[in-house]
Amino acid sequence: MIKRSRTSFAKRPRRKLPDLVLAVVLVLMGGTAAWVVLHKSASPVRAKERDARKPAPPPPVAICIDDMGYGSEVVEWFEKNRYTLNAAVLPGLPATAGTARRLREAGVEVLCHLPMQPADYPAHNPGPGAILLGTAEDDLKKRVREAFESVPGLSGFNNHMGSAVTAERLYMRWIFDVAKEKGLYFLDSRTTAATVAEEVGREKGVKVLHRRVFLDDIPQAQYIRKKLDETYDLALSQGFAVAIAHPHPETLKALAAQLPAFSRRVKLVHLSALPPPQ
Repeated sequence: MIKRSRTSFAKRPRRKLPDLVLAVVLVLMGGTAAWVVLHKSASPVRAKERDARKPAPPPPVAICIDDMGYGSEVVEWFEKNRYTLNAAVLPGLPATAGTARRLREAGVEVLCHLPMQPADYPAHNPGPGAILLGTAEDDLKKRVREAFESVPGLSGFNNHMGSAVTAERLYMRWIFDVAKEKGLYFLDSRTTAATVAEEVGREKGVKVLHRRVFLDDIPQAQYIRKKLDETYDLALSQGFAVAIAHPHPETLKALAAQLPAFSRRVKLVHLSALPPPQ
């Protein structure tokens, strides 16, 4: 019979039981320390690994089509292409009310595309009912109310042209007084870098969003694809993005072709779902 010395046992390395096995042993022994072992070996690392594997949610993007209200052909495009979109309808036109109602029925969020004086007026005329510099406060507010009331079911408004008016603090205060009464947000098309809309909006308690991308300065499919990519990148880096386009036939054709893929990369949303810039 071979005798083993105590020293030979002492030199052998001890095997460490896994935490889970140790916890089971402790539970069988009735020890409350089992909970501690299980808690330590539970899942902070595994939870982090699971979170890392989760795909990031698609960034929200709001697309607004301006210059609506001239006829029914463009409305039919929205009825056929059922995406979560926004449309700005010019006020006071023969087709304004009918256009707004049909857009809402198609799930589109409706804005009033309020005509405002541009910096190069009268070379460029924003059209009937426009907000012009030099208008008295009461007359201006009356004109704004009439414009809003001509567009049924609106959630907000944006500027048609307007590079002169959106740079004038006094006029924007008067306009936002009416917007506050009606519970409307303002989408600043940013037709001028001198706009004061965000500052006045904070002062008046009116939510102000602003356009980051014009999709169709050149209404061609390749250019619009490039601008959609730019919109996506902005949404990723800044949390969301707002893009504006126009109902040119080339633009609508390009969007019909490109929105199926684009809407899988982003979450298309209504403007009312977006927070104001911080």
